[in-house]
Amino acid sequence: MRANPPTRLWNRHFTLFLLGTTQSVFGSTLTAVAMAFLVLELTGSAAATGLTIALATLPHVFGPLAGTLVDRMSLRIPLIAGDIAQGVLALVTWVLAVNGVLPVGFIYASALLSGVITVFYRPASEALLPTLVPRTELVRANTILHGGTQTVTLLGYGVSGWLVTAIGVKPALLVDALSFFVMGSLFLLIAMPPVASDPRQQTFLQDLRGGFAALRSIPVLGALVGVGFVVMAAMAPLNMLLPKLSVDLGLSAQGYSSSMMALTVGMIVGSAVIAWMGNRFRARPAVTLGLLICAVFYALLTFAQSIPGLMALTFLLGLGMSANQAGTMYLIQTLTPPQYLGRVFAVVMSSMMLALPLTLFLLAPIADRVQSAAVFAGAAAVILCTVAAWMVLQRQPAAPASPDLLAGAND
Repeated sequence: MRANPPTRLWNRHFTLFLLGTTQSVFGSTLTAVAMAFLVLELTGSAAATGLTIALATLPHVFGPLAGTLVDRMSLRIPLIAGDIAQGVLALVTWVLAVNGVLPVGFIYASALLSGVITVFYRPASEALLPTLVPRTELVRANTILHGGTQTVTLLGYGVSGWLVTAIGVKPALLVDALSFFVMGSLFLLIAMPPVASDPRQQTFLQDLRGGFAALRSIPVLGALVGVGFVVMAAMAPLNMLLPKLSVDLGLSAQGYSSSMMALTVGMIVGSAVIAWMGNRFRARPAVTLGLLICAVFYALLTFAQSIPGLMALTFLLGLGMSANQAGTMYLIQTLTPPQYLGRVFAVVMSSMMLALPLTLFLLAPIADRVQSAAVFAGAAAVILCTVAAWMVLQRQPAAPASPDLLAGAND
């Protein structure tokens, strides 16, 4: 526990958190690629890969419950226990794969358990960050962290392609296991905040209701749940139809891969610009700008006729997503009472994580029967409607709700 609040950005605790997080993301990126090929090798089925991803996403349905538990305990518990558990899962998977006795059922169970761990880990990680840096440096801390993870993700995809081709998928699993153990060890050196105590003794259900009351009492937070859902849902047409658009334009896989790389680069550049802006960054206009850029992207996507055109548009989308993400994170971190951070982050993250598979499920029956241009136009229209709603809700007072204001929901 830190005796005094941080006074500068680059203190020991934030630096360790940044280094640990980026190396862990790098290891997870290697595994994401390796597991995709491993499942395909074991089953010969692309559907099996999709099932693995779905099982990892499913636990986010219970995100609000997990966030409530996170707020009732020291952040050290879900963070360190989560890294150790993920490391053990990856290590056991590696041992089974090396010995040629890895059943696909174990992969499915591992994906589901990994998703459960993540539901606790992510809200705890996001709730920890605001305690590691001064409030005046929170914008820079967010963008440095997210820009760093996006950069190592890009590098990870490049290295994983070489690694899987050169020496197979199994070494990537070992690297991932080690990265989790390193992150868990670093958390032992990072100061953790005390449990944010509530002046009233609450039951679990009262705490759960209190999290939703926080979202209702602060209109901006409630609006961000919807914004997060729409932003992630907007990725569904891109994931589903961009490969087809690339083929229709005669660009094949090269157009798709180049576009996704441009998207990541756009997010990295956007994060760098926001970090440079520092205290000049304004969170609410950033959320608006990010949504508008997403709408423009879909409005123009049909007119892209070349790889440079697709790359330019997806780069623009990356800029918009970084602006939206930075604004969303800052508003949640600064408007949410500390004792509700885990619950609010869990609700927002659950909304975002479930948005993509739900939208893909809704689009699947019509994707092959409706022209891509109509789907893109529909996505642009939905995003513009979200902009209009956000413009109204974001004008509501920014003062955080106090525990007394939320008491009525907990009685």
